[in-house]
Amino acid sequence: MERLSVDNPFSAAPIWYVDSTDTTMRLAREAFAMPGGGSGTVAAAGFQEQGRGRDRGGPGRRWESSPGESLMLTLALEPAAVRYPVQLLPLLTGLGVSRFIADSWGLETAVKWPNDLLSRGRKLSGILCESSRGCLLVGIGINITQTRFPDELMRRMFPPTSILLERGGGGDRMNFKPGGGAEYRRLVGGLLRTLYDTYTADGWEKELSRRIWGIGQPVVFHTGAADSPGAENLVSGILRGISTDGGLRIDDKVFYAGEIRSFGAGGFQV
Repeated sequence: MERLSVDNPFSAAPIWYVDSTDTTMRLAREAFAMPGGGSGTVAAAGFQEQGRGRDRGGPGRRWESSPGESLMLTLALEPAAVRYPVQLLPLLTGLGVSRFIADSWGLETAVKWPNDLLSRGRKLSGILCESSRGCLLVGIGINITQTRFPDELMRRMFPPTSILLERGGGGDRMNFKPGGGAEYRRLVGGLLRTLYDTYTADGWEKELSRRIWGIGQPVVFHTGAADSPGAENLVSGILRGISTDGGLRIDDKVFYAGEIRSFGAGGFQV
């Protein structure tokens, strides 16, 4: 592992980089426990062989990315370092990543409850938060320079996209190259600073509500695990927003687990 010379606002903990790993979640968990690690330790990689998304009762969803095309890292935190209830961590992380993307590339994104970022209805970033061996792991993947995705992913309700595609593609590669280069270090440092500011500031509720995808629109929500797709697990209603403890408000009910399956007309307004 290479230690990056990047200022880390999370207790000046080390930021490690490898060209390839199975998953930055494992790498961050192990680095957290190393001498000199601790809360704020970061593991980043140019490629993840087993990157995955949120597990909903099954083996998890793969994070599809070719080497060198995504910004991928995991931040390890002590639970005591998080001032909000832990169930808010994915949403606050989504808000922070949304702010970072706007600051870095001028793109406005929406937070799809509980852990994705969308640009024009396409998935630009995924977030995975887990608790493991005394630490909280915040995994983040942002598609940067992809121009093609597998057909199976493009058939999903929220197909993937990238920063490059959202900015019009063409020859603009944005000088993004994972590793120790200046642009990569700038992006990692900027992301961590924005996350730190988001985690430690008050007044997040209004901005997060403004950025929630589908607010005020009719939705169909699946309340069960992925392997129990029966109609009895489907709820229809108007998406009203987010509760103060991170639940999804549909009509007069609040849900803490599940997945939005479909939206009505309309979308995100900045």
